[in-house]
Amino acid sequence: MEDFKILINEIQVPDNILNIINYIKNEIEQYNKNNENKEPIYISDRRWKNIVYILKTAAFLSDREEVLPVDCFLISHCIWELQEDIDKVKDTVIKAIENFSQINRDKFEDINNKVKDLHKDIDTDCINQENIYKTENINDTKCFKIKIDYYTDTYQQTLHSKNLYIPRDKINTDGKFYPMLDDGQEFKSFICSFGGNTVLKVKVNNSTYLLADRYGNKVKEVEKSLEIESKKGAFKTITSRIKETYKKACDELIEEIDNQIKISYEDLEKQKNKIDSIFVNENYRNIILKSYEDYIVDFKTKITEVEQEKIKIEKCQTD
Repeated sequence: MEDFKILINEIQVPDNILNIINYIKNEIEQYNKNNENKEPIYISDRRWKNIVYILKTAAFLSDREEVLPVDCFLISHCIWELQEDIDKVKDTVIKAIENFSQINRDKFEDINNKVKDLHKDIDTDCINQENIYKTENINDTKCFKIKIDYYTDTYQQTLHSKNLYIPRDKINTDGKFYPMLDDGQEFKSFICSFGGNTVLKVKVNNSTYLLADRYGNKVKEVEKSLEIESKKGAFKTITSRIKETYKKACDELIEEIDNQIKISYEDLEKQKNKIDSIFVNENYRNIILKSYEDYIVDFKTKITEVEQEKIKIEKCQTD
């Protein structure tokens, strides 16, 4: 009998089994907090130690050298106190096993982070994050050009037009400022402001002037929209080097995910051959296999996401 105990204690407990146990512990703790008026589900450290020994025993009697997630279904029979807690305990154990069956779940998180970073970088370098407005250089200052219509006297019926130039750094600011003429001089008959956004307000600052709205009516203030050169969400023009670099990054990431899918399929086949347990219903065995299949589907979804990023790159023109 002592020889069996030694052999059972030598059974390995992989990280994913520890993750399953920790998840169950945390869920039970949260359940107790949310149900303070009920008798808590109490599991002492001593009982957890005994539970781990039970899992090792199940693995040993199944002729294995390590505990597998399928053995963890036994936990649901070891941690409930009251009959009314059975369903909660059972659901918690199943959810834990579904979430942490794969030993290499960290690999998926690593891939997922790489896909997110690639998406962020491509969007930043290849897609306008905001509207790009057309500008002209006025005395080495990037300016927006706007056309205003105005009257120089309240009783005068002749409509005049003039181009005004607004320094680009004024956009989205709150302060008031004078527009410029094409020679770079301030034109103080009008005063402008963006009011913290991208719509320009032009206001009369001279009693001999009145502005004309879009219908030709005489007004003291008008709003002007800036001329858009490239809309938010439009694809940028990028260099050939940037385009090829991102295409290569997409191809390499797809290859990495493909390799992980192949490994996962191999793991799935291995699981099919070794997860039989005389202590666990066959239906629970299928839960384990489905978790592996879902894991593979997650990887395939990441390939689709990277392929979408590659399509973005292909749509970018090069200069």
